[in-house]
Amino acid sequence: MAEHANRGDIDRMKVLLEGGADTEAGKYPPLFMAAKSHQPKAIALLLENGADLHRENRLGHGRTAFKEAVATADIDSLSRVLASIEVLLDAGSEIDDEAREEFTKFGRRYNRLSDKQRDKYQPVMDRLYERIGADRPQEITPHDGHSDIIVPADKSINGQFRYLWNYLVPGGGPAATVQGEVIRIVGRLGYEALEMGYVNWDEDYAKMIDFWLETVGAAEDAMAVVKQRKAGEADIDALTEATIEWVTEHPQPIALGEVPYRR
Repeated sequence: MAEHANRGDIDRMKVLLEGGADTEAGKYPPLFMAAKSHQPKAIALLLENGADLHRENRLGHGRTAFKEAVATADIDSLSRVLASIEVLLDAGSEIDDEAREEFTKFGRRYNRLSDKQRDKYQPVMDRLYERIGADRPQEITPHDGHSDIIVPADKSINGQFRYLWNYLVPGGGPAATVQGEVIRIVGRLGYEALEMGYVNWDEDYAKMIDFWLETVGAAEDAMAVVKQRKAGEADIDALTEATIEWVTEHPQPIALGEVPYRR
C-alpha cells in the first residue's frame, strides 16, 4: 500500500482497500508516504478509509503526515504540494511552531518563482499563510551578478545562510556565481543527509563535494563524514560556517562556468 500511495496510484490503492488492506500496516505508513511525495488524491483516499492523521513516523524524524508534507514541500510540484497541505489541514492536522517555520522556509523558495507563476498560486499561498499562522518571509532582491557580495554581520550563522541562499541561489539549477554555488551545495547536502536519509545519493553528490572542497578548502573532516553518508547536524553546521566564512572573504563575484554535475 505504501508504495502505491507514494506514487499516487489511486486505482491500485482502491483495490487493496476493497480487499481489506490495513492503512496503518508496514514500516512506512501509506499516509506518511503519500504526504511525503505530495499525492493529494492518495492522501484523501487514505483519510477516508481511517488512516491515522496524527501518527508520528520515525522515517520523518517523528513527524506527522502534515508536518512531513510541509517539511518536504518544493516548487517543482507546486500544485500537488499546496493541494496536499490543504487536504491535511482540512482533515484537522495539528499545527506547531516547527510546521510554521518550515512553511516560511518553503515561502522563501516560492518567492523566487517568476511573477507569472506566483500570480497563479498566490491566492492559495495567502490562504495557507493564514491557516498555518506562518510568518511571510522577507523578500530579498536577487544578486545582480556584479556587485560585491556582502554577508550581513548582524545575523546568526543560520540567518546569514538563509540570507545568502535567497540572495545567490536560483529557483532551479546551479547558481550564477561560485559564491552562490558553494552555498547551494551545502544546502543540498544538508537536506539530503538530514531530511532524506541519503535516499537520493548518487555520483553527482560526490562531484558536488569535490567542487566544494576544491573551492572552500576547509572543514575536510566534516565533509568526509558527509561523504561516508553518516552526517549529523554538527557536520552540516561545520560546513555551513566554513562556507559563510569563505563567501565573506571573497566578496567579488566569481562567475561559475560549467560544473561536472547535474543536481
